[in-house]
Amino acid sequence: MITWIKLNQWNWLLNYISTKKPNAACSSLLKLLQCFCKRHGFTRQRPTKKKLKQTVLAEVQEEFASDFHHEIESTEFPTFPPGHYYAVREKAWMDGRVWAQYLREVLGESIEEPSVVLLDNFECHVSDESYKIVYEELGAHICALPPNSTFFCQPLDVGVMAPFKRNLRNFWLLEEQIVGDDEDPFSPTACQKRVAMVKRAIAAWDMVSDDVIRRSFEKAIPQLVADN
Repeated sequence: MITWIKLNQWNWLLNYISTKKPNAACSSLLKLLQCFCKRHGFTRQRPTKKKLKQTVLAEVQEEFASDFHHEIESTEFPTFPPGHYYAVREKAWMDGRVWAQYLREVLGESIEEPSVVLLDNFECHVSDESYKIVYEELGAHICALPPNSTFFCQPLDVGVMAPFKRNLRNFWLLEEQIVGDDEDPFSPTACQKRVAMVKRAIAAWDMVSDDVIRRSFEKAIPQLVADN
């Protein structure tokens, strides 16, 4: 619905945003649309076509992923903003390959003195290879969080991701909608959308201040005072 508003009622959207407090426009609009849907009996369900068999889907996925990775990495990476590191996964999940790249080519460039790398218990984060790279190549130590505790103990979850996602929503709300062929993942429109998403993420992360990150660590891992 927000996409429809951006396409057909752009001036109304800008006027609506101007009446809201900073960082509150998107959440306010979502609540307004949720009330509209409830009042008119709309649901979030969408009609779906019959799914292919699992074996056929696996073959389709493998072929598509191979083409997708090659196409994105060879033709689109050069068009992305410089000064950042990019990697492609068909499911957009971290895996051992991308994690090793991150450690060596991103984190490793930032470590200037003995450090502790705080990680959750995701498999590739705490694998033997991860420990080896961090200790032997980066000169740092891994500290794994207690299992099932990220909501309270991981600084990103405690104090960073909320403002980052809010910034993403605010930037998206103010972007002009890119209209075109959404079926072809390699169409000019799809490429434009990926570039816009990358730029949006960079801008949103740049708005997360050092103080926000420091406070998230203090909240997630408070320094306890021993009882006398």
